[in-house]
Amino acid sequence: MTLKSKIDFMEVYAVEYVEGRRIGEFDAELSDGGLVRLKLEINEEPHGIIPRTYNLAFGPIDGKRKINVHARLSYRDRIRVFSTILLFIENYLRAYPGHAVGVDGSSNSRAELYYRGWQRHFVRLTAFMKMTGIKFYVRISRQGEQQYDKPV
Repeated sequence: MTLKSKIDFMEVYAVEYVEGRRIGEFDAELSDGGLVRLKLEINEEPHGIIPRTYNLAFGPIDGKRKINVHARLSYRDRIRVFSTILLFIENYLRAYPGHAVGVDGSSNSRAELYYRGWQRHFVRLTAFMKMTGIKFYVRISRQGEQQYDKPV
């Protein structure tokens, strides 16, 4: 695993777009030298509570060509994977300028991991994209409409 810690949009994996700018796939190198095929998919339907916001799911592809949201992988270069995902989001938002993208993990621990990643890179990322309501989006997605009406 590399020790670099800064997002680098010049050091990304090549994404193959499968369906417009909404679905993409790329091969990422694992710590053991193997490759894994990762899928990025932005939901076709907007979030039920937050208008024009579409959820991003990503992870390795299972035998049914679905995203395995429970897989645990060790990447050789996790910043390169994260940079690739962010560039995918940026390309989607350029194609659909009225949309927003939400990222929520498949579990509380993954949601916490992603949230910490956004926090760690917040200053750099705001130079490339508008970021709002990161913690709020996760709460709404996890706890539902009561958080929208009376956020804690």
